[in-house]
Amino acid sequence: MQVVPSPPADPGAFSFAVAGSDPSRVSLTATGELDLAAVGDLAALLALHEAAGRTFIRLDLSAVTFMDCSCLGVLVGVHHHLDQRKGQLILTDVSAPVARLLAVTGLSAELLVTTEPESPWVGASA
Repeated sequence: MQVVPSPPADPGAFSFAVAGSDPSRVSLTATGELDLAAVGDLAALLALHEAAGRTFIRLDLSAVTFMDCSCLGVLVGVHHHLDQRKGQLILTDVSAPVARLLAVTGLSAELLVTTEPESPWVGASA
């Protein structure tokens, strides 16, 4: 008998996970749709890591299927905060829908964006 997994209740649901961290940096992954329903959680997650003193935040967006301007605004705000503290927000492995939004808004030139996967330090202990 083969077990077939059932589809998720909401395929567009968002989630965030910590892929690795150390005292000054953290690597996060986002999954699903980053829209108005996710903006509060995204802002809180990034603020938590900023408050913990992390000045280098990497956010893997490879599994993000949609992003709206509310979440993009949060990312721009965090970018500016970290820049003032001599840090960086790095958007890694950016999905096609997010890349399109960044291009249309002109923010791909302001934010540090790469289509490459995470760098090796993500395995650092939490």
